[in-house]
Amino acid sequence: MSFLESNARRESSLWHNNTVVVQLLGLSPVLAVSTSAINGLVLGLATVLVLLFSCAAASLYGSRINQTWRLLWFLCIMAFFTTFVDFFLQWQYSSLYSRLGIYLPLICCNSAILVRMEMFARNSKLGDTLLDAAVTGAGFLGIIMTLAIAREFLTTGMVFANLDLLVPLLSNPDSNMSAYSVTKDVNFITLAPGALIGLGLLIAIKNLIDSKQVLNKPEQDKNIEPAERARVTNR
Repeated sequence: MSFLESNARRESSLWHNNTVVVQLLGLSPVLAVSTSAINGLVLGLATVLVLLFSCAAASLYGSRINQTWRLLWFLCIMAFFTTFVDFFLQWQYSSLYSRLGIYLPLICCNSAILVRMEMFARNSKLGDTLLDAAVTGAGFLGIIMTLAIAREFLTTGMVFANLDLLVPLLSNPDSNMSAYSVTKDVNFITLAPGALIGLGLLIAIKNLIDSKQVLNKPEQDKNIEPAERARVTNR
């Protein structure tokens, strides 16, 4: 693969082929956990870690896995690394762990990770696999953080509240003992319909930008489909 092709593929994964706003994969955690920037950041980073390690394992051992049962093995690999991330957060970030709820262990069921393992990692070298996983993870993290920051700001008027939750228990045993303050007023943006509308607006904005880029693109740069020769005889 040439340098230009590699750059084009990376750009496509980040924008034109984003796992969330284009492929519509892994929507459940994006919609459910993006109530605050801290939640989105932690779940996004946890997903990126599982994605990196799972794709690396698929690249290293993909040729040794029985192809008939490869999807089952890929799910087991995802569950293995998800368990490590889950245990670490439960050990060192108990408050964050409780706030993320079921969506942290459900990283092992994220279809976006399974797709990258199946479509790219198992047939690619380790270096290319890690780069592809990092770009894919960055696209996922960027969308969940954008939605989380917007929802938290519209709800509370601030961003990255409760940063003390990022301090591990080994550094400060009392850091995660403070309760997270929750307002009694229910804001529409904190509910599932508000999250769905917010994600829909992000998709609409992306499609609008893409359409503007196509209109502003010079005619000579646009791909021209070759004309097929019309057969007027049976030869």
